[in-house]
Amino acid sequence: MLDVKLKELVALLTKEQQQSLYEAFTQQKAKQLEPQQYDIAIIGLGGRYPQSDSHYEFWIKLQQGTNFVQEVPISRWNHSEYYDSQIGKTFIPHKTRCKFGAFLKTHDKFDAAFFDLYPDDVFFMDPQERIALETTWSCIEDAGYTPAKLGKDVGIFSGMTYSEYQKLIPISSHCYVLNSRIAYFFDFQGPAVTSDAGSCSSLIAIHLACQSLMRKECQTALVIGVNVILHPDHYTSASHMLSPTIKPCSSPFGSDDGWIPAEGVVSILLKPLKQALQDKDNIYAVIKSSHICQEGKTSWFMSSSPKQQAKLIQDNFEKSGIHPETISYVEPAANGSLLGDAIELEGLTAAFSRFTNKKEFCPIGSIKSYVGHGEGVSTLLQLTKVLLQFKSKTLIPLINFEKTNFNIKIENSPFYFQATTQKWEPPIIEINKKQFTLPRRATISSFGAGGNIGHLILEEHIATDILKQTLDYYFIPLSSKTADQLEETAKKYIEFFEQYQNWDSEWKSNYTLLNIMYTLCIGRIPFQERVVFIVNNLETLVKQLHQFKRKDSNLNIITKHKDSTVNARNGNNQSQIPGYIKNQSWNDLAKLWVQGENIDWEVFFNLYNVRHISLPTYCFQRQSFPIPKPTRP
Repeated sequence: MLDVKLKELVALLTKEQQQSLYEAFTQQKAKQLEPQQYDIAIIGLGGRYPQSDSHYEFWIKLQQGTNFVQEVPISRWNHSEYYDSQIGKTFIPHKTRCKFGAFLKTHDKFDAAFFDLYPDDVFFMDPQERIALETTWSCIEDAGYTPAKLGKDVGIFSGMTYSEYQKLIPISSHCYVLNSRIAYFFDFQGPAVTSDAGSCSSLIAIHLACQSLMRKECQTALVIGVNVILHPDHYTSASHMLSPTIKPCSSPFGSDDGWIPAEGVVSILLKPLKQALQDKDNIYAVIKSSHICQEGKTSWFMSSSPKQQAKLIQDNFEKSGIHPETISYVEPAANGSLLGDAIELEGLTAAFSRFTNKKEFCPIGSIKSYVGHGEGVSTLLQLTKVLLQFKSKTLIPLINFEKTNFNIKIENSPFYFQATTQKWEPPIIEINKKQFTLPRRATISSFGAGGNIGHLILEEHIATDILKQTLDYYFIPLSSKTADQLEETAKKYIEFFEQYQNWDSEWKSNYTLLNIMYTLCIGRIPFQERVVFIVNNLETLVKQLHQFKRKDSNLNIITKHKDSTVNARNGNNQSQIPGYIKNQSWNDLAKLWVQGENIDWEVFFNLYNVRHISLPTYCFQRQSFPIPKPTRP
C-alpha cells in the first residue's frame, strides 16, 4: 500500500476521486476520528531525571540547553582511584578513561514510611526499586488517578540492564524483583515482565505492554525503565566504548567517538486510546505502532546492520499504514559511535527513501546530546523528550554539536539536524488544491548492543474542544501526611503555576479551575494534613498558596484547627455532604473535609465536562539510607 509515494498517489487520482478525498477530509474536520483498534494512549508520566526531580523541571532545563553531564559525584565513589586519561581504548582492569556521567540529584534517599517499609527492609532493596516505587506513585497521580481507582488489572513491564547493588552488599539482587515489589505494594495483578536487552530494554517493555493491552491481558499497563549507577565496574568494564570528554555521547552524529552513561528512573502509564477518551484522561501522545526484532548475524558480533535497521523501520511503517512523509521529527538511537551512528543514519535513509524521494524535510534531534546514554532507561528518556515536545509544540536542538561525523552523509537524505529551538509545525498535505494539516508525528529508535532493536511511531493527541463550564467558586484541596510536607506541596504548586505554564501549549484550555478541582478531588488520596482553597480564578489560587505558605490568615483558606466547631466524630457529617455539594457550599464542605471526612465527588462531576490534567504529585518525605561505597580492588 505504501509503495506509491504520497504525492504520486494523490496525482494518480481522478478529479472525482480527489473531490471525494477532499470531502472526506472536510467531514473529518468536523468531528474527531475514531481511534484505531491498536492505538495506545500514554496517560501518565513520572520520573527522576539527571539533575531533575520531575519532568517539568527536566523540560525547563532542556529548553535552557543544559548539559547535564558532570564528574562522578564523590557520594558514589572516588573516581580518581579508577580514572586514567592515558589508557585510550586499551582494556586495563579496574581502570577507565571516562569520569563523567549524568546523575540523579540523589540516589540514596527514600520515603520508606510512605511505602510501609522498615529501615532494615530498605537496606536490602536495590535503590532502583526504591526510586521506582516513588516514580510509579507519581505517574499514577500524574494521570489523575489513585491506585484504588486504577484497579488491580494493571500490567507491569520494566526495562533494566544493571543490578549493581549486589556488588556493594552480600545479597542477590535480581532484576525481576522490581516488578514484584511494585505489584506487591499496589496489589497489581496483571502480567509482570522484565526486559533486559541493553539500551533497547525500555522500548521492548513498551512494545510488550502495548501487545498485552491489545490482547486484553490487562486494562492498564505500567512501563518502568531504570538505570542507577552504583559501582565503578559500570565504567571500567566498558571503558573502550565511553567518551573521555564531558560532552554527552560526544554529541550524537558528532566527530568524537564514545558515549557517557546517564541515570534515570521513569514510569509511564498506558491505556487503549478508546478507553482513555471515555475516561477523560490526559493524553500525552498516542503510540500508533511499535515493532521489535533481532538483527541476527551481522558482519561481526556486536556490530550493527543498516539493512536490518532499515527493514525494522520499513516494517513498522507498513503495518501501521503511516507514510514517512507525515513524520515531522525523528529521535534516533544515536548511541555515540562513529560507525554505529553512520549505520543508523544509513538505515533511516533507506527506510524513508523506500516510500519518498523528498529531501531534508524531517528534523533529527537527540536527548543523548544533553544527558548521554541512559542504557536500560534510554528509550524512556527519549520518549519523555518527545512527549514534552508534543505538549509544548516546540522542537529543541542538538547541543554540543560542533563537527559532523565524517562517516555521515545527511545532505542528500530525508533528514536534517535540528540546530535551533523552534515551533514544531505540523505537516501539511495538499488535495484538490486544498491544504490539510496533519497531526504531528515522531519516531523513536532504540538499538541495543547484541542486536535487539526496536522502533516506535507516535502521534500527538488533538483534544476535541469541550463546552466551557464554570462555577462561581472552586474547591481546591491539597493534603499530605505531615504539616511540613503540606507546606512543600503548596510550594510545588506555586512553582508549577508561576514557572511551568509554557510546558503545555494548550495551557489556557486545559488548566481551567474546573479541571484542576476535578483532578485534585478525584485523583488524590486525602491524607491527614489538609487544606482547602476557595477561589474564583487562578490568580487568586496562587495568591492564596503564597498566603498559606506565609501562614497568613484568610477566610477562604480552610485548615484544620483544634478549636474547630466541627465534630469529626459526628455521625451526621456525612448526611450533610450531599447538600453542601449540591448548593456548592464549599466553605462548609471544606470544614468537614479538613477534619477528616471523605467526600464522594463522582455524582457532582458527572454533570460537567471535565478531564484529568497533569499536576504536581505527592511530596515524599525522604530520609537518607546511605549506600555502601565500593571497595577498591
